[in-house]
Amino acid sequence: MTNFMSDALQALRTSPAISIALVRGNCLGGSTELSSACDIRVAHRKSKFGFWQGNLGLVPVWGGASYLVQTVGRSNALMLMATTATLSCEEAHRIGYVNRIFDTDDEAKEIINSLLKNGVQIAQNQKMMINALHRGREGETDVVGKVWSSPIHKKMFGKQLDAVVKKK
Repeated sequence: MTNFMSDALQALRTSPAISIALVRGNCLGGSTELSSACDIRVAHRKSKFGFWQGNLGLVPVWGGASYLVQTVGRSNALMLMATTATLSCEEAHRIGYVNRIFDTDDEAKEIINSLLKNGVQIAQNQKMMINALHRGREGETDVVGKVWSSPIHKKMFGKQLDAVVKKK
């Protein structure tokens, strides 16, 4: 099971699509590893979060520790894992684990739709750029070349240019 889940979370993390964890309720132990692998976490205000593996004498085994460090930084990750603390949604938001908080399903839908307002391909291009940054300026340049010459860029650029010209 460990290898299966590690592979599944890695596939989620490296997918070209933006992955969103929509959390309603408690997100503890393995579910925090799963949500940590997602690009974005949107949570109901009453949700709670905790890396509880230490309560069982364990450490995260599916890659969740590395995803947690990437999300909240080394010190916050160590604090969460070592204390096995349960965080309120507001606390998780304050340290950067939760990206957005919602109270109603309509708010959750609005948040998710805002990520895709320019279309799926544009969102995927943005994720590709962020993922390439670990390679520095070279990675950024590679992505710019791919996106700049793409049909979707030409279409979107044309729409924006037309809108500017019409305003004048």
